[in-house]
Amino acid sequence: MMRDHAWFEMRDIRKRWLSKLVWIPLRAYEESRTGEHGHVGCEEEVFALGSVAVPTKHRQRAEALDWSDIALGHTQRSLVLAAGYKPADVFQEPEGVDLGIDLVLDQGFDGAEKHVWHLHQDLVIALGLLREGDNWVCPQEGYNEVAHLKRSASGAPVRLEIRAEHLGDYLAARDMALWVATYRIRSTVVEDASHIPWHSEDLRETAGGDRFEARVRAIHEGGSLFGATTAVFHMGRTDVDAEEDVPVLGVPDASSIRTRSWSVKSRRRKVFDVSGELWRTEWFEPAAASPRVRGDKVPSACFFITDPSGRRTPADDLRNRNDEESRWLWFRPAVIGELAQRRGGSLRWYTRDTGEVAPVHGYGIHFGVNQKELINAYAPDIARLPEWQKVIWMGFNIAPDGKVSEELLDSQMRAEPAETSAPEERFAMALTRLDAACRVRWKAPLLRQHPQAPSILLAIHRFRALNPEGLLALAKDIARLTADSIDVGPLQALVPLAKGEKRSSIKSLERALATIVPPEEARRLTSPLVGVYELRLGDAHLPAADMNNSFTLAGIDPSVSTIRQAMQMMETIAKTFDAMSDVLAKSTLAPA
Repeated sequence: MMRDHAWFEMRDIRKRWLSKLVWIPLRAYEESRTGEHGHVGCEEEVFALGSVAVPTKHRQRAEALDWSDIALGHTQRSLVLAAGYKPADVFQEPEGVDLGIDLVLDQGFDGAEKHVWHLHQDLVIALGLLREGDNWVCPQEGYNEVAHLKRSASGAPVRLEIRAEHLGDYLAARDMALWVATYRIRSTVVEDASHIPWHSEDLRETAGGDRFEARVRAIHEGGSLFGATTAVFHMGRTDVDAEEDVPVLGVPDASSIRTRSWSVKSRRRKVFDVSGELWRTEWFEPAAASPRVRGDKVPSACFFITDPSGRRTPADDLRNRNDEESRWLWFRPAVIGELAQRRGGSLRWYTRDTGEVAPVHGYGIHFGVNQKELINAYAPDIARLPEWQKVIWMGFNIAPDGKVSEELLDSQMRAEPAETSAPEERFAMALTRLDAACRVRWKAPLLRQHPQAPSILLAIHRFRALNPEGLLALAKDIARLTADSIDVGPLQALVPLAKGEKRSSIKSLERALATIVPPEEARRLTSPLVGVYELRLGDAHLPAADMNNSFTLAGIDPSVSTIRQAMQMMETIAKTFDAMSDVLAKSTLAPA
């Protein structure tokens, strides 16, 4: 493809400054080449970047350095010098005076090992980062990716970048700025360069920290300058005796040295190397404040609806300082799933309609569910959250609708928590109890260990059922921990299969229970499991009449909201499991 002059001039790239980027490269070396070097069709592009964090008091000294001083070529090693020990991360001026630190350390090895790039340990610890492969995440911010390393196809490191807001925070805490040097070149070899406007005279431009040069050079195909002559000088010794077993050569003199020289001129055809080069130095400035590292107080940008008119109040005004008035906020119920199902998230229940939800450990919010199935939370609790969590809550905030959750008021204001239990908690406890009862009665667990059981159990809650599709998805997860996890081996050993008989997991449990209670009672006990299992198939697979029958078996009232239906389904299964556990316990205690 014939490149026009704009590609070499890089005017699009020259408009992009670090201050406008979301991801700031700290170190980079990327190159690409197509075709054979020096031959028509060869196209090369290189991007190289080096940086050093400099105390703001040394800015002028840093600006006095040459581009090459802070590019990739400067030494990143631990050295013992006459003036003392130089740690690997310390950047020194050519005179050996400490000037700043490298935030990325390039560790090389002798031999075939690839270079390793290390993100500065102090930056990692200050920002609370956890390395996972080639990514650094921040658990305290919901495992948000903060830095990442990119590699070439061969696995060599080529670019390490960090989020601008986190880098700015760190630099502000250390009273530093980042001095960055970049180099780019774009070049290609063509047969004819007459379409390039500056083919007869080099283009040179200087502006601010930029120096740009573009040129067209005539070359011989293969890479040597067109018309250039190469001088070759050869020197060898004449006093080498190949017959000696252990030759020892003395100091050479004129009689033992032979020299000759000649010149070579390429006869290859004339082609043209077209290139554009950009050298740039620029500052990435520290942020105005450092809330993460230094703990600066920054006004919140979040607003919450606080009354039926829709009036929005700044989050900072909801912190309830100096015993000001107390108030609650209202949220759509989807906020619970959004927070609990994040990596590191949690959801636990205190009573039937109150619990605690957190996107990461240590940031739980006590919430309540009101009669309209909306979420209430105490406004000062929300206002004290980190900004990124307030943003999530704000996205689900709505105007007050219905009274504040009665059970939440019981706990937070009356100090008399309701003596109720959530169906989510009852389901989990009943499942564990039934499995233990089977171990005692039948000497084998009822359930196989599901590898994803903890995450599935976390997802079994009423707020999954925000619509009919969510209710069916919840039924599927309940079935995964019940019918799908039943170990039929011990059950079918207790009641062997007839020849040619096929028996489902639920039917196997029913037949096993029928050895203890009448068959009709065993069928009644397992019917709710059948209803849930049928619901997992979804309404696309079941006629309306069968859906209604499945609802009935699972103890669901189709006339109530899907959230209430989810609660009914979990309560029905919990009661069923408790009833089975009671049957097994009584049979275990009964005299032989």
